[in-house]
Amino acid sequence: MKVPVAAVTCWQVHWRSHVHGALNYLSKAGDLDVEPGSDLHTVLLQFLCLAVFGNHTSGFDLESLIAQLPDSSDYLCRYHNISKFLLRTVLPIYRISSSLPDSDRLAQQLELQAYLSAPSSIPEQRSDATKKNSTNLHYSHVYDYSLLIFIQRKIHHRPPAEIQYMVKADLHHLEISEIKAQGSNGCILLWPCLVIAVECNDPVMRTRSLEWFQSKHRHGFKSLDNAKQICVDYWAWRDNNPLRARSVTWQDFVRGTNYDVVPL
Repeated sequence: MKVPVAAVTCWQVHWRSHVHGALNYLSKAGDLDVEPGSDLHTVLLQFLCLAVFGNHTSGFDLESLIAQLPDSSDYLCRYHNISKFLLRTVLPIYRISSSLPDSDRLAQQLELQAYLSAPSSIPEQRSDATKKNSTNLHYSHVYDYSLLIFIQRKIHHRPPAEIQYMVKADLHHLEISEIKAQGSNGCILLWPCLVIAVECNDPVMRTRSLEWFQSKHRHGFKSLDNAKQICVDYWAWRDNNPLRARSVTWQDFVRGTNYDVVPL
């Protein structure tokens, strides 16, 4: 199967239309013969990341497409720690509703899986040869703890003040990963970075978050500037609407607006 290549040129909110078209193409292909580490493997994973992390509502069977991903790692897994497990965990979180049967049990199961997957510690690594491994291990913390923060806010509607210890730890790993890489790394997926940054309550932590976004400005992605603006505006809105903010996450805040940026 040949991988289609197309330029994405549109208004910010229209990126979902491109994702919809790609998923439509892939779903009609039936069972995909995805070789581990192939171009198709990487492209399929990228589109699924857009669909899952962007909360793209569609009639496509995303679970089936995720299942067709090889278990072995590819570029996104080796360098950014994006795995089938991460996609399979985030996808149902968006779909959980208190009106659905067994929603509480599913929420508890997803939360337990997230806790079990979180790495416990990071060993000291001083060799230049291990720089990439050390950076990736910090990325693992970023994703796993962002997942826990996301569960607390999206499912349990915990007020931000109750999860600041998680946010502080996660922000630390995000900052350290940049220091360890010494500018040699690319740009991590925006989704976990926004999950961390938007939940910062303390002015110092908010400033540190904005400084991290500024440090990534070198990549030249407009979505980074948009993500930083999302943080600033969501903080202001949340500070003025503390009760509503318990159930209105940043994803709810931006969906369908010009803030609705590509989460990669």
